Amino acid sequence: MKTKIKMTLIAILGLSVINWVPRASAQTIVWGPVTGITGPANLASGVYYDAFIPNTTASSALTVNGITFNIDTIPADGINTSDGIITVTGTSGSINNYNFNDFPSASPSSSDFAAVMNAGGVFQLSGAGAGTVTISGLTPGKKYQVQVFNYANDSDNGFTTLSGLNSVTIGNLPGLSGPNTYGQFATGIFTPTSSTETFNWTGAGSSYTVIGAIYVSEVPATDGIVWGSATGITGPANLASGVYFDAFIANTSGANLLTVNGITFNTNSVGSGNTTSDGKITAVGTSGSLNNYSFADFPTASPSSSDFAAVMNAGGIYQNGGAGAGTVTIAGLTPGTQYQVQVFNYANDGDNGFTTLGGSNSVTIGNLPGLSGPNTYGQFATGTFTPTSSTETFTWTGAGSGATVLGSIYVSGALTNLSPSVTMDTTPSSVTTFLDNSVTTLSATIVGGSPLTNQWMLSTNGGVTFSAVPGATGGTLAVTNSQAGSFQYYLNGSNPYGAVHSSPATYIVIPFSAAAISWQSNGITSDANLSTNGAYFDALMLNNQFGPLLVDGITFNKSLSQNSGYFGDGFINYIGIGSGLNNYSWTGYSGFTTNISADFATLLGDGGVYQVGGGGTGRIIVSGLTKDHVYQVQIFNFANDGDSGLTTFSGVVPATLNNLPAPDSSYFGSCATGTFQATGTAASFNWTGANAGNLYTVVGSISVRDVTVTLKSTLTNGMLQLSWPADHTGWRLQTQANPLSVGLGTNWVNLPNSNLTNQYSAPISTTNGNVFFRLVYP
Repeated sequence: MKTKIKMTLIAILGLSVINWVPRASAQTIVWGPVTGITGPANLASGVYYDAFIPNTTASSALTVNGITFNIDTIPADGINTSDGIITVTGTSGSINNYNFNDFPSASPSSSDFAAVMNAGGVFQLSGAGAGTVTISGLTPGKKYQVQVFNYANDSDNGFTTLSGLNSVTIGNLPGLSGPNTYGQFATGIFTPTSSTETFNWTGAGSSYTVIGAIYVSEVPATDGIVWGSATGITGPANLASGVYFDAFIANTSGANLLTVNGITFNTNSVGSGNTTSDGKITAVGTSGSLNNYSFADFPTASPSSSDFAAVMNAGGIYQNGGAGAGTVTIAGLTPGTQYQVQVFNYANDGDNGFTTLGGSNSVTIGNLPGLSGPNTYGQFATGTFTPTSSTETFTWTGAGSGATVLGSIYVSGALTNLSPSVTMDTTPSSVTTFLDNSVTTLSATIVGGSPLTNQWMLSTNGGVTFSAVPGATGGTLAVTNSQAGSFQYYLNGSNPYGAVHSSPATYIVIPFSAAAISWQSNGITSDANLSTNGAYFDALMLNNQFGPLLVDGITFNKSLSQNSGYFGDGFINYIGIGSGLNNYSWTGYSGFTTNISADFATLLGDGGVYQVGGGGTGRIIVSGLTKDHVYQVQIFNFANDGDSGLTTFSGVVPATLNNLPAPDSSYFGSCATGTFQATGTAASFNWTGANAGNLYTVVGSISVRDVTVTLKSTLTNGMLQLSWPADHTGWRLQTQANPLSVGLGTNWVNLPNSNLTNQYSAPISTTNGNVFFRLVYP
């Protein structure tokens, strides 16, 4: 291991080698994935059995989180090292010690954990070394997990393969598993058939073959299903992986088998009365008779399919009332084997059909489309369990709606991947919201062999470190945007076979920065009122029943549901604060004059949103801005309902808009045009009803344009000539002068009468170090 490994040559004592390797059972270890080392959280849960640092020069035992890593206790022979329970042997030559001193001790690590990692272990020269690890004193039939940690900072990968029913190759170097990881470890699970278990360690092609710290724990005996979160149904991709065991449509009237993606859903063949069964999966109603249900409108288009829709439409059984009860029993299982069970509920009948599935934890699923968000249909839940007998039973009970429902059931067994896996991840990659105590729900589902532990993790330093969110161990996390900053969340799932996490969601909470808008309002007469100055930034039709709409080259996007209660298109977003929002429109209104194009008339007729009463309030957010750029914002309000709908929009100079056409119909409603300079990436302004006696508070379509102007300059005969577009006459030119060592400051001074023209001349002064100019409005 290059220059940093401490090599110790050990002489063999006497004429014989002491053999510390007892006869072992077959290598039955199933290894989880290679994982980067970060800190004590990597240590597997369970009942401590033994832990060992194989470095024969380690002077004392080391303890981390209550786990004691013992040291070598056998006479030095250069081939074996053991604490009496865990024995490491070199089978292709002598073993050498190594250690380091630079494993991080700061969180998420600790000084105790760093001491264990730095204590190292043993190695053999060349990448073709070989050895064994034997664990003795085991109880046959009891389940154990073993972990091997390798860390070295010597520039050699030290790749070593650990054998078992599958094999895994781990390396030593920092960063092998990504930033802020140090070396690698692997976790395996096994159930010994004798008092010993042995696995091999062999070189995998680098300069050294290395074995580091080893930890063994007992896996507590568990029984009962551990459910993931309720998840919206979309299509065949929802079906769990694994080896098919059985699938069942509980509806007793089902006549045909249905197959989806090679999974056959059987129908009732042996049930009667309050029982329905295909011989393996049996559903029983324990509080009353069973009734069949089915539908015909589950989507068949991608991401669904006609086969999957047929299964969902085939339905299942229900009991009248939300307090029904029953059981599901799965028979013919192999004790000690991990299984997954899924229950799918879909109904389009207006009743939630909430049903709770019992287990080690419980989960409540419902039937209706949209329960888990747009384009989801009903819900399903996935549970994992390891039976201790040939049967497993869970309950289904009503959770308070009009019916207690049980749909199709799928069971997979002999899982090919025992480690956790993410089966559903609806956490958005990024959410930008604003400081107002609204709630965003993050959701993910992780399944794997029992015992499976879920934990939401939070980073406040850009993903450098993550810490557990207290009490957040379910499939969903409600995040309140009550604190400004940038946060990252993911759901971490871990079991004895490994760990995995959902995609990190970046959650940005921005404090409100009120836009310093100076509004000018006027009645709407024609397309000429729609400003085309500057560059298009965004435009929005607030009535979410309409859009997109192209008017004079400006695209008014459709409003969509946004996070935290907002609606919009992601750039312009709005929320009603005082009361709920309602759509309004006046499509087909014939009072518009010929001065207005059909497209512009459609825009006005499509309307916007309103709140009942003349005292409504709300907020408009414009995000994605470029700091210091100048933007122009327009709002159009038109309604032909006899109510003036006066609405005031905040700013340095507020504007109050009226909705009604003028008595002579020469204009239609009102519009306001305002300009502001962005002080950050987002700006906001409020609307309020301007007359408590009005029936409505109204907000129509909105347009935003970037009208940032670049000053043009020329130098002639010692004079600096500045100019800007004539349509920006009325803007003020400001200047500041500072020494060379100071640079740009805040001491802006208005140049007299600059708002009356679009050009300015100034002599070049040799006494000024820095001279700055800018245009501002008003």
